[in-house]
Amino acid sequence: MARLLVACATAALAAAAVGLPRSSNTRCKRFILISQTRSGTGYVVRKLKGHPSLQCANEILGEADVQRGRDVKFSALMRKMNSVMHDLCARTKGDRGALVGFKWMTTQGHAEHHGKILEYLQRHSKTKILYMWRRNVVRQIISRVGIRSKDPGNTPHPKVGEFVNASSKVSLAEGGLLLQRVNKTLADRATTRSYYSGVDALTVYYEDLIESSPAYNESWDRVFDYLGVPRVELPRAELVMIHQDKPILAPVANAPGVHATLVEECATRRWGLDLGGACEELVGDCPCDPCDACKPDPDVLNTPKHDYATRAQSLLVQAAQRNYTGATNAKRFASIQRQMRDLQLEKDLELVRLRARVAELEARR
Repeated sequence: MARLLVACATAALAAAAVGLPRSSNTRCKRFILISQTRSGTGYVVRKLKGHPSLQCANEILGEADVQRGRDVKFSALMRKMNSVMHDLCARTKGDRGALVGFKWMTTQGHAEHHGKILEYLQRHSKTKILYMWRRNVVRQIISRVGIRSKDPGNTPHPKVGEFVNASSKVSLAEGGLLLQRVNKTLADRATTRSYYSGVDALTVYYEDLIESSPAYNESWDRVFDYLGVPRVELPRAELVMIHQDKPILAPVANAPGVHATLVEECATRRWGLDLGGACEELVGDCPCDPCDACKPDPDVLNTPKHDYATRAQSLLVQAAQRNYTGATNAKRFASIQRQMRDLQLEKDLELVRLRARVAELEARR
């Protein structure tokens, strides 16, 4: 008996050392809300907090931790995670059906520690992941640029009744740089999902969860069913849905140039990007402010869309025309080759011909 007591005490001390929750708090089910900046997570967290069987915190890491990047130690990360879960569970006052979780951005340690995080999630096998993205990536990028501006009217999460400078404008990149940023946002999502591919997860979109969406009730029902909590009617949001009810490029100072870039991509699909409804908005009645600031070029709209084969060929032509010296260019060339493999065109005769051309150019270099 004495040995058993000693063993239990030792285990309790070990658990405390690494920040594991006490056994009295293991009754709570766990979830993690994974998302990106400017995706509407502030709104969703407030909605989740309105559920009587659910406790949800914000980010477990602060700005200083995020800026340190790789200096964030996994042990510190776990202590914060378990401390948050323990405190939230304590607030449930013994409700064994309670659910606790927090918001975790894709930039907050996933790239550095995803292997150990996956082990943690597998150890706590009932932990669920709720991925929440903003379907319209263009609006997300506009919001991201706006919040980084120095305009005092651009507050991160304005509440109803607070001052919001609706007239403030932001400048976006144009051409390939803008499309690269869209691509990076989408790639970041895919990469994060790949880290935890074996964990039970549900993906939802901000646009479906806002109160003005026709899919509002259905989408929240899906969330409740997945998390295993009763369906309830959530309180109305206190936050202002910034920019969601305005023309897509209304807050963009260089709207004509941005519009031309995006319309060409929507028409040709040269980059093969999913802009999440932005294409439909760009050719709508009034995508800019004032409405006549942006007019689609008919020649662009009538351009045939690239299929996978022509996109792959154009990628390889780009590769052949570049001088691949140095690690960065070599890495880019390898990325292009991976894209070719993903398109499953290895046996395409045109592809073979272009690869031969690449080899010829490389030999001449």
